[in-house]
Amino acid sequence: MGLRLLTGNARQVRPSQPGRRHFGVPNGGPFDGFLFEIARVLNDGVWEVAPGQTTFIAEADGKVAILRPESGEATQGSRFFPVRAGDRVSLAVGWGIAAVGARAYVSFCGGAANRDMRLALPVPGEGPLRAVAFSGPMEMHQRCVLPQSDRRGVRLSAHGNPAPADGRPSQPTFFGQIQQTPDGGAIILGPDGPTIGGYPSPGWIIRADLDRVAQLLPGDQVSVEWVTRKTAIQLWQARQDLLDRFLKELRVTLELQ
Repeated sequence: MGLRLLTGNARQVRPSQPGRRHFGVPNGGPFDGFLFEIARVLNDGVWEVAPGQTTFIAEADGKVAILRPESGEATQGSRFFPVRAGDRVSLAVGWGIAAVGARAYVSFCGGAANRDMRLALPVPGEGPLRAVAFSGPMEMHQRCVLPQSDRRGVRLSAHGNPAPADGRPSQPTFFGQIQQTPDGGAIILGPDGPTIGGYPSPGWIIRADLDRVAQLLPGDQVSVEWVTRKTAIQLWQARQDLLDRFLKELRVTLELQ
């Protein structure tokens, strides 16, 4: 793979693998698909780095890309830079550290690189997360992200009345689905979330905003804006168009080095 993990919380991720949910196996895959697709420009072997201090060692000469979410303000930023075998690559991600977002993506490619290059990534949208309701939308304003959040789901604080214990049977669930917990809290299911669940579910976060969910940190404030399915499709297409344009420009830039 070119990079070996020395310390920290990171895992190699590949595109989601559907078709096994009926066996109780989630699709998996990257949490932030936007950054993951950019990292794959270098190599299919991509590391997803969770909060904390992480260090890799380069096992060969090559190039490394570190992809982070942008905020529109000065951050540690995304980089593309050369390494030699034996070099250590360290990065800090997450709360308590001067960085933006809960996840970064790292990839490696063999061959020479001429220089250290800053990668100016598109800035994600701001404001409420957009969601589509199954039936009537519920209130989802000013929820706080809880520390128990992980790839299984982003947990949100309680607000308003607890969900009624209606004894409903378990039903299939999916990445991005919102579940209302008995204490009045909520969970936005992640890529490693359960395949079935019995909590009431008012709707799901639209696909175009799942990358923003991936970058939520404990203490972040979350609100939900309910949109139509038509709007959700339009926003997803706009997100894909933005990604396609950026990847074309990035490939041209890398070829010119």
